[in-house]
Amino acid sequence: MDGTGDRAALLSVSSPGVHFGDDGAAVRLARSVNVEEAALVAEHPGRFGLLASLPLPDVAAAVSEAERALGELNFRRGAACTSPTRATSGRSKSRRK
Repeated sequence: MDGTGDRAALLSVSSPGVHFGDDGAAVRLARSVNVEEAALVAEHPGRFGLLASLPLPDVAAAVSEAERALGELNFRRGAACTSPTRATSGRSKSRRK
């Protein structure tokens, strides 16, 4: 960052996020990613902003992780990677033919 003149950066997990079909694994991965990002921010104060990873489509777990990230880990925002073509029931919502 110093070499390119960037003073700060925003950290987040890119799409597809932390959910790969297993709700429990998504919760564990979101928690792990958020802890690692919080540690990086603590090591470099003022250099990074954070977007918490949330384990959707498990809404209850996502709310719980958002509360933990915004409270205990001091995140300022959360990011929800979603798919407009996948419903939580597993059926596609896409109308494309």
